Amino acid sequence: ARRRERVAGWLQRAVGRGVLRQDEPQWAAGLLRGMIVGLDFDRQRCLVPHRDTREAQSAWADFAVDGFLRAFAPPPRS
Repeated sequence: ARRRERVAGWLQRAVGRGVLRQDEPQWAAGLLRGMIVGLDFDRQRCLVPHRDTREAQSAWADFAVDGFLRAFAPPPRS
């Protein structure tokens, strides 16, 4: 919960600076966390292959963060 609060605060500040568009920082923080760890957690619980090395986890986290930032990018200025 503390981590989610910190991430939500970071997202809220990013929205305030116009870097992201999102009006529900708590939901966005949960979505980001789910994107990074949710699928592997489920796979691990079901005993199916998952990203079990630091390198694989880091590459996935980079991919998830990139997708998140693209999804919540502010509209282009005209």
